[in-house]
Amino acid sequence: MRHTIPIHDKKEVAMQRISDAATRGYPLYCNGSVSTEKLPRLIDKFCINYQVDADKNARAYRQRKGLGNAKLILWKKSDDTVLWWLHVTENGEHAARDLESLKDSRKHRVRCEDFELVPLTKKGEAKPRMTWRFKVDPSVKTVPA
Repeated sequence: MRHTIPIHDKKEVAMQRISDAATRGYPLYCNGSVSTEKLPRLIDKFCINYQVDADKNARAYRQRKGLGNAKLILWKKSDDTVLWWLHVTENGEHAARDLESLKDSRKHRVRCEDFELVPLTKKGEAKPRMTWRFKVDPSVKTVPA
């Protein structure tokens, strides 16, 4: 089967799409990695089970009918690995809630290699915003200059 799910080749673009999904109605997520050989089967599985290839009109129709929606974000690393994130709406029924172990991006940080998506409040603002932060590894000791 042919599907129109973009595979991002830049980490920054994938991180932006993850942030967009998490802040624009798709807070539930799960993630993983797959080899490029197995990627077509994964995409087919997600398209059949979760309708991740639905266009804007199909998503709106599903929402009106009380059904949930899902988005699949793919990032091809420089090696033979593709990292994936499946984001699901919290409103409406969706098969991913039964078949996948989903986490809430507002409570559990979404990670992309050395970065994590966190809520931070800017000075003078009441509500926090989701932003990417470099994850500090506590096992690495830094030497002061």
